[in-house]
Amino acid sequence: MIVEKGPMVTAGLYTEFPLFSRDRDLDTATPRGSVLWGSYFRDTSETSSSLLPLYSYRNYGRAPAAAGTNLVASERGKTFWCLPSIWYRNTVEPRTAGTAGKTLARVRSGFFPFWMHSRDTEGGREEASTWILGLLYDWRHRVTPAGKDAAAEDYTRHRVLWRLWHYERLNGEVGVDVFPGLTYDRSADGTRSYSFLWRLFRYERSPAGVKVHLFYLPIVR
Repeated sequence: MIVEKGPMVTAGLYTEFPLFSRDRDLDTATPRGSVLWGSYFRDTSETSSSLLPLYSYRNYGRAPAAAGTNLVASERGKTFWCLPSIWYRNTVEPRTAGTAGKTLARVRSGFFPFWMHSRDTEGGREEASTWILGLLYDWRHRVTPAGKDAAAEDYTRHRVLWRLWHYERLNGEVGVDVFPGLTYDRSADGTRSYSFLWRLFRYERSPAGVKVHLFYLPIVR
């Protein structure tokens, strides 16, 4: 069926109920329609389709290359989810703060219960995490720029089976724990230490010298 407004043809509608329907704007060539109980839509900037409750996909258009000073609060990027447990998001949300443009970038993906990943980035801030098979492995990363009364932070953590292997780094300081009692520490000033069961055996080298403990007794100080 063709619908006319005056002398110009503006839309076309095709149906085959209840299997599908299709409607296309002939001026803009924008199609939309449905398949069974799902729907789809496409124009020059956005594409979407869904078949609820099985899946949903949406492409909001290309993310801006850089934040301007007069941003419109509209999302860009892609989102997708599918039953029973798969999802994906990679979007950018332009924001304004006074006259300065900012963007919030979000990345999400997962296939529960096998893995989950998330990352949020806004300006110089970043927060990210990943876990695989629950406690088998998890990772976390955080970057915080310096503020008026706070120093910049760059924090990373890796863990395998929670404490079977545990690694942390905060700026220039590193700590590693390995079950059942091995530890390694490194400070920003260059100090390094190794130990087993606290001071059953402990070796430390620092700018001030070397220290050694054996069976909890100081051997070298």
